[in-house]
Amino acid sequence: MKRNAVIILMLAAVLTLGGCGKSEQKAPEEETKTEEPTKEETASGEASEEDVLAYIKDTDENTVLVDARVADAYQGWALDGAEKGGHFENAVNISAQWIDCEYESNEKENKTREESIQKELDANKMTAEKSYIVYDTNGKDAAAVKGYLEGLGYKNVSTFNASELINSGSENLVIYENYNLYMPADIVKNISDHVVKGTELEAQAADIVKDAKVALLDVSWGDETNNEETGSGYEGGHVPGSVHVNTDEYETPKVYVEEKDEDFRSEWRLIPDKELIALAEAKGVTKDSCVVIVGYEPLATTRMAVILKYLGCENVHVMSEGLVGWNAKGYEMETGINKPEKVSFGADKPQNPDMIDTIDEAADKLKNDSNFQLIDTRTIEEWEGKDTGYGYHDLAGRIDGTILSESGVGYSSSMYNYRNPDKSMRSKEILEAMWKDQGIDTAKHMSFFCGSGWRAAEEVWDAMVLGYEDVSLYSDGWIGWSNEGHPYIDKDGNTVHYDKEQNKVVPVK
Repeated sequence: MKRNAVIILMLAAVLTLGGCGKSEQKAPEEETKTEEPTKEETASGEASEEDVLAYIKDTDENTVLVDARVADAYQGWALDGAEKGGHFENAVNISAQWIDCEYESNEKENKTREESIQKELDANKMTAEKSYIVYDTNGKDAAAVKGYLEGLGYKNVSTFNASELINSGSENLVIYENYNLYMPADIVKNISDHVVKGTELEAQAADIVKDAKVALLDVSWGDETNNEETGSGYEGGHVPGSVHVNTDEYETPKVYVEEKDEDFRSEWRLIPDKELIALAEAKGVTKDSCVVIVGYEPLATTRMAVILKYLGCENVHVMSEGLVGWNAKGYEMETGINKPEKVSFGADKPQNPDMIDTIDEAADKLKNDSNFQLIDTRTIEEWEGKDTGYGYHDLAGRIDGTILSESGVGYSSSMYNYRNPDKSMRSKEILEAMWKDQGIDTAKHMSFFCGSGWRAAEEVWDAMVLGYEDVSLYSDGWIGWSNEGHPYIDKDGNTVHYDKEQNKVVPVK
């Protein structure tokens, strides 16, 4: 991603950072009349275990079980006193953390915290007329969500501390197949302490690390310093024990089509395989390492994760929520610069070559493989050819035969449609319903792409978390495709291509 685009993203995030106080919502002056309170709505607002068990088995759309914990717990991690991870059957996730965590929205995206939470309520078909039991395991989250819902005019809301019911093991919990590809801040902190202080690993962390050497990578654009022009800010604060990876190290700017005008000549494609392996070695990563990737922006961290999977690292995990969860827990950052110890990767070529598609592979499969779906995750404006999406690219349009799955709205770094308000991944049910509506067949191969691989990498990672293994990243994306002269559909519906001999877009003959 071009340097100035990333700086704009970072500045916008800082300028729109939400406060730590919980958002206040006023109930409408007039409320729709509801039925008399049901038995779960006691004077204290607490539900019984019997009520919860009924909701678990209930198929009535008017009764909703809500998990108020962080998405990591909902998806499979045992957190906040729970001995088991996952959620009750029929439960939806509305996390208390969304209400008062750090919140970012670019001015072009223009979505408030309240709008982002409402998006999740709507996706889960939650309305004020229904009855709700909200549960947690820490005795706090459910009350926070209950208060928020009541501020929106919800009347029939009760709470339940599910610690005993979860720990009893009497109820089956729904767990995402590869939930641990995203790692909560709690577990990252334990692994960080193990690396820096030699403290003992807790059970869940130990199950992941096993006997492997841990590599903690901090990934973002910019060098290690706090330099206003070139720095990432890593030196001023990072997860303890992590070493920095500048995104320009794995996608160094380069001119691929010399005929292009100077302003649109540079591209940020992945460097060659041998150089990617050398980068891993320089950062202390072997194919057998336990790699934990951290950083403020999941776009960058998941891209690094996909690259390492491609190279052959099987034990790779991304801290969920960027740094939102870490900061919400009040964990301290480390200052200074950690220097990695160079190692031998253990392989001289990618061990999972099908993880990343080249331009030629994407073009061939799109034309000849009926099981192959090329999924465009850019915005609708980019898809329709109204916007290139990037200040350093001048060609706009779409690849014929692709499926649109907008990652976000307003600008080319938005992940609004794939994330919760705290930057965590949205629930399986919501993502799968969205894909179905978009015409994506999850039984077929899904190759995701965007402009240059950042947005699409996060969606590949999400799909893998949900258990979809037949996925890949078409990394060079729209920019590589259009610059190389492949045909595309422009804003007027014409099939055209870039002709480098003439240095202009011409109709396909």
